[in-house]
Amino acid sequence: MEVLKMATKTLQLAIQSAVDGVKTVVDAIKTTTDSTKVKVDSTATKVEEIDIKVGTLLEGRVVKSVQRGAVKISTATSFSITLAKINPAKAHVELYGIALTSASNDFPPYVNSLSETQLVIKPSATVDVNFTNNIVLSWEVIEFY
Repeated sequence: MEVLKMATKTLQLAIQSAVDGVKTVVDAIKTTTDSTKVKVDSTATKVEEIDIKVGTLLEGRVVKSVQRGAVKISTATSFSITLAKINPAKAHVELYGIALTSASNDFPPYVNSLSETQLVIKPSATVDVNFTNNIVLSWEVIEFY
């Protein structure tokens, strides 16, 4: 019986030693994980700071998107163009190709409004003229970072 008690006690000590070893490893992993999290958070903060600085340096200098098209107009009325979403505050519009002419006046088109998803173009004066041929107006919206 004494041998059995001794074997049981030895087994208990071996199990306790193994459990203590596992606890030590788990604690080391937790410490490493906590340290890694701090380093990742610090790196993320630095990347965010760099991103802001690069954005400040490049703001208004790097093209983010360009949308182009052409519309046929047969009367001198306004027309709307649907755009993919943009930031109008960081966009520039170019109009190419026509000036509406009536007797002695020119009525070049202009950008009436620009929103996140729509460009509205109008002639610079009200013209009640029907054109015999369709006239093409080309447009371009350039969005910057």
